Amino acid sequence: MRPLRRSALPTVLALLMTLAVLALPAPAGATITRLCTGYTSCANAGMSSSGYAAASGQMYWRMYSGHNCTNYAAYRVIKNGYSSTRPWDGSGNATYWGTQMSSITDRTPAVGAIAWWRAGVYPAGSAGHVAYVEKVISPTEIVISQDSWGGDFSWARITSTSGWPSGFIHFNDRRMQSVSRPVVSGKPAVGSTLSATAGSWNPSSPAVLYQWLAGGEPVQTGSRNTLEVTRAMVGKRIQVKVTASKGGYADASSRSERTAPVPDTVLVNTVRPVIEGTAQVDQTLVASGGRWTPRADTRSFQWKADGEPLPGATGRSLALRSDLVGKALSVTITAERAGYRSATASSAPTAAVAPASLVVQQPPVLEGAPVLGETLRLTTVGTATPDATRDIQWMRDGAPVSGATTRQYETTRADLGSVLTARVTWSREGYRSVREEVAAPAPVRALTTLTPVVTEGTGRFVVDATVTARGVAVVPSVVQVVRGGVVLAEQAVGEDGTVRLVVRDQRPGQRTYRIIVPVTDVTTRVVVLQDVTIS
Repeated sequence: MRPLRRSALPTVLALLMTLAVLALPAPAGATITRLCTGYTSCANAGMSSSGYAAASGQMYWRMYSGHNCTNYAAYRVIKNGYSSTRPWDGSGNATYWGTQMSSITDRTPAVGAIAWWRAGVYPAGSAGHVAYVEKVISPTEIVISQDSWGGDFSWARITSTSGWPSGFIHFNDRRMQSVSRPVVSGKPAVGSTLSATAGSWNPSSPAVLYQWLAGGEPVQTGSRNTLEVTRAMVGKRIQVKVTASKGGYADASSRSERTAPVPDTVLVNTVRPVIEGTAQVDQTLVASGGRWTPRADTRSFQWKADGEPLPGATGRSLALRSDLVGKALSVTITAERAGYRSATASSAPTAAVAPASLVVQQPPVLEGAPVLGETLRLTTVGTATPDATRDIQWMRDGAPVSGATTRQYETTRADLGSVLTARVTWSREGYRSVREEVAAPAPVRALTTLTPVVTEGTGRFVVDATVTARGVAVVPSVVQVVRGGVVLAEQAVGEDGTVRLVVRDQRPGQRTYRIIVPVTDVTTRVVVLQDVTIS
């Protein structure tokens, strides 16, 4: 720990200079664990003196040779590439190293730094102590190598509980060393992606930062080892600068070789793609490839619906499915040529895809009389091509009858006077619905019953008739006696359903008369032929 003695005056000056320097804070406590002792023993344990065992007979920075902490520390700093001339004047005692080199002394350990203890700080004696930092395990744990005045060479582990250094002097800390340069791969063309290796480093597995340069100017910095080549880089050479860092080591950088200049090779679309065909379900659209300058080697297609890519629709043609109804279709073509950046062009959108049409064979057929209590039936409902869902709905004067959705329908009082229609609808996704309607031939009416009783007389006869209709309280009609198309008598049906008609001025003889109840909105027409003898 002692340097070569010099005259008293320089020593006094050095002491005054030391007092003028702002002292570092007192070190925290540390625990020191000896790992090996002696050049040979340490070397056998893989903890060498970096050649000091053979060079210890020489003085470095005018320090005493042999077992001496300052001579060993100076040797290691010089071996790492620092000047062989001591960087300060005055005393070389270890206690002064940190104060004389206060501008590069702090409390942060680093591989290659000099651990420094003031005089009296454990384990240093009155002259202080210095050692070489071999490894930084954490900010509070280090491994050092050291030699000692009157002692021996050794390695030790120190943790901050007792004996922690007063500071660390960073003459020329160990730096990351580039073993092999980064390599950029990929084609330097607009639109392409370049990638870079980090190169190899000593020590290995450092954290790396990539800085991409175009024409020597930074264009991207971060953890990404890839670069998208843009138009702004045309004519420029691409290079990557990799900075490696690892705990306890100073950062270092290494640059790759520069690429060839990025060429301005771009395919140009001269004729826009065109879509041919009808935009309707079950139709097929076909895309023309457009034209490119220079001519494209390959072309790929991507169909889109309302601007969104259709999964799997990458052929030249597109069969239109029902789920495309209402959407405008377009196609984007990507053209490629060796040595050129790929380029894209899109067609104009089509009109919205229209639904297809169903074809119905055998329209529906309705059978049955529109009479109250009778059943109307659809004997034929027809078929549709392609297959479609069929729905039946009975209508009363154009309004749906609730629950009436089967092929047959039994008339009710609610239907009296109304026209019934059977509506058959065929539907399928992506197709226009087809609707067929078949109506009953007449409004629904109650069946009228006429019971006449004739009383014959001289020159006349009397008809007493009873008129009824199912579901109708009073038949809203009249009873007529007709012969030869001439109405001979007519009388309204009474509220009790009866009526009397007197037919006068008839010539004697036997004749056939027609007794009629005319049709109304809610009742049917009825005719009874009656033979009458006039005296």
